[in-house]
Amino acid sequence: MNHVFGPVHSRRLGRSLGIDPVHDKTCTLDCVYCQLGATATQTRTRRAYVPADAVAAEVRQVIDTGQPIDCITFSGTGEPTLNSDLGRMISGIKAITAVPVAVITNSTLLHLPEVRADLLQADLVIPSVNAVSAEVFARLCRPLPGFDLSVMLRGIELFSRSYTGRLWVEVMLVRGVNDAFEEIRELARFLERVACEKIQINTVTRPPAEKSCAAVSDSVLESACVFLGPRAEIIGSFAGPSAALPGSDPSARILALVRSHPCTLEQVCESCGLDRPRARAALQELLSRGTLETADHGSRIFYRASGR
Repeated sequence: MNHVFGPVHSRRLGRSLGIDPVHDKTCTLDCVYCQLGATATQTRTRRAYVPADAVAAEVRQVIDTGQPIDCITFSGTGEPTLNSDLGRMISGIKAITAVPVAVITNSTLLHLPEVRADLLQADLVIPSVNAVSAEVFARLCRPLPGFDLSVMLRGIELFSRSYTGRLWVEVMLVRGVNDAFEEIRELARFLERVACEKIQINTVTRPPAEKSCAAVSDSVLESACVFLGPRAEIIGSFAGPSAALPGSDPSARILALVRSHPCTLEQVCESCGLDRPRARAALQELLSRGTLETADHGSRIFYRASGR
């Protein structure tokens, strides 16, 4: 599999089959909190990074195994809407299976009519909006020169008014950056104009791109949840049965997982359907190959793809 990974356990989506429709760490932003590390290629140019037919073929292979899947999710290692064939990918997948298709996006290209048209085909779209003041957004997400936050916010509004699927807005809070009362108040005012089902509040739970980036406290999360209103919720953990592909190699399974989701040993066991001895052995093999590395976050040790 070159473009599809999992299924993995998602806190929000259950057993999620992931799709990576761009090259490794290609994004419009270079967010300080990103669990995948610094952006390798930062661009706003859409193109067919990977072929739509190849993605559909890999999805079909997984569907044909009969593996339980709750959602097929475009996320991966970069910004999915950068792929100009995203609409073809979604329609191709929906011709294969009735499993819902979700797209997780940083919202930066939602001002483009062609991007909104692509996303209209998805069953669930999760755009992020982490700040509504340009200064705070720049500190948090480090966009390319010439980026206009007001254009992005307008794109989110426009999409929310035309989209008939499920729309969940994600808000990532980082301590000392966008967690001030004034910023959350202005964010709440903006979100009043967005027709979404949920506002999901998140914070830094995996090793971030910048080591100084830290999670907000539970009390800040709870206060933000109250302030953002009845649609708001704090993202919790997903617990469920293993989602391992039958017969797949443990090392390959783990590497596919941690390329986009750095994990602790316990999370590797849960997501890959492995007991601790097998997971430890596979992790040690990947570490010795140099394809995996460890990163500390708080009191926990995470495993992630090398070079993050």
